[in-house]
Amino acid sequence: MSDEQPAAPPTSASETPDLLDRINPAVLIASAVGAALVVLIAFVSLIMLISLSGDVSRLEDQVRKLNKHSKGMEQELADLRSKLDVTATRPAEVTSPKPIAPRPTHIDTADPASDCVIGSGSKGGLANCLK
Repeated sequence: MSDEQPAAPPTSASETPDLLDRINPAVLIASAVGAALVVLIAFVSLIMLISLSGDVSRLEDQVRKLNKHSKGMEQELADLRSKLDVTATRPAEVTSPKPIAPRPTHIDTADPASDCVIGSGSKGGLANCLK
């Protein structure tokens, strides 16, 4: 007696068509459509990821430029503050404000000598005012 096990029987050609007969065409079509959708979603995601990385790099460039400009603005602000402190420490000359004459608000009050007053019983009345 030998310890050898018998070899597996070779698959017959009739078993392969049985496997194909058991696969439902609707399931096969659904799995193909699902695989196509997965590939399409992966492709769109890859395109969006590449676009997003480009946008992020542009934003990083803008942030670097903004930081550079803000440091310049801070330096200018410090210079202006130092100039303001220098001018504030100097004694300012005290000058009294000049009195401002009241400005006329109506054309008749601009020159009281040229006002025309028509009194009752005056001769000429309005004709003298128009002259």
